[in-house]
Amino acid sequence: MNAVAVLLMIIAFASTGGLVGAEVAIAGGTAVVAQRVLEAIFGEHGMRQLAAEAQEDLLRRARRLMDLEARRFLDRLPDLPRVDFANAVDSVRNALKEVA
Repeated sequence: MNAVAVLLMIIAFASTGGLVGAEVAIAGGTAVVAQRVLEAIFGEHGMRQLAAEAQEDLLRRARRLMDLEARRFLDRLPDLPRVDFANAVDSVRNALKEVA
């Protein structure tokens, strides 16, 4: 399926001599077809569960990366008190949930 989409994008690009909406339409159409195929295989509930697990994994990885990056800078400031950014973000998120 991806090979067909790439071939169609190359044909659209070559025939127009530049970027037009056709490439975007082909890519979008391919994504929709791929989603429908996955839904047919795993079911709608399965796809929602996979998406939720992927989101949790992405957030966990992003938090770990941000903690590592923050540590690089915070290690250069030994006289300042340490802040646990993960807990600070969670506290703000929980406060926003209470207000909403």
